Amino acid sequence: MNQILYTGKNKNKSKTGSNVVFFSIVIIIFAICIIALGIFLFTRTKQQNGNEVANNSNQNTENGQSQSNEKEKQSNEPEQEEIKVVFTSTDGGIKFAVTSEKYIESVEYNWDKGENVNVEVPQDSTELEQNVEISKGTHTIYVTVTDIEGNTKSTSQKVKAAIEPEVTIGTDGVSKFVINAKDEENLNKLTIILNDETTELDISGTEYEYSIDIPEGDSHIKVIVENSSSLTAQKEAQIRGFVKR
Repeated sequence: MNQILYTGKNKNKSKTGSNVVFFSIVIIIFAICIIALGIFLFTRTKQQNGNEVANNSNQNTENGQSQSNEKEKQSNEPEQEEIKVVFTSTDGGIKFAVTSEKYIESVEYNWDKGENVNVEVPQDSTELEQNVEISKGTHTIYVTVTDIEGNTKSTSQKVKAAIEPEVTIGTDGVSKFVINAKDEENLNKLTIILNDETTELDISGTEYEYSIDIPEGDSHIKVIVENSSSLTAQKEAQIRGFVKR
């Protein structure tokens, strides 16, 4: 018996292979998507963390700079004294003014480290002023202030008392008035008024001598000398019936 051989392809087997390939491709694509998504999320998280670190760093830097600036500002601010003593000159002396954050307990002063003088302090007082006379010459006043909590302020001030100049009027025994002026610091001006005629001289130094003719007849002379501290001294003299020889 003759047999007929079938040489055509197996349709079922081909269809099964195609399905396997399709699902394999789908799985590979899905895996690639999962990997890509994971990489994306990892990168984004890392970037966000980096930004947070940078922001924290910048914030810390700003805070550090702010604190540094605040400390520098505080260090540059002058410290306020609890007790202050201010000296001012007066006619013939000096005045010192005391201000204190706490009530003043005591105030004392001395000249040239001599005997202390206690100043009467009003009760519950935070301010005080004291006038002190000064003798001629250069001296140093020392002041000590103590408040009720025992805080003490000691200070000193060098003072030069203004001294009036000296002037004398004489003659040379012949025909001239002789004027002598003297000052411990410096002479500044000499004014001579002789029988209503005025002569003004700019002078300097600690001593000065000037001669002027005596007019015939009666004469009245007035001399004013001024020093560099604007203090003045004056003298007057009179001669009657003078006749030149």
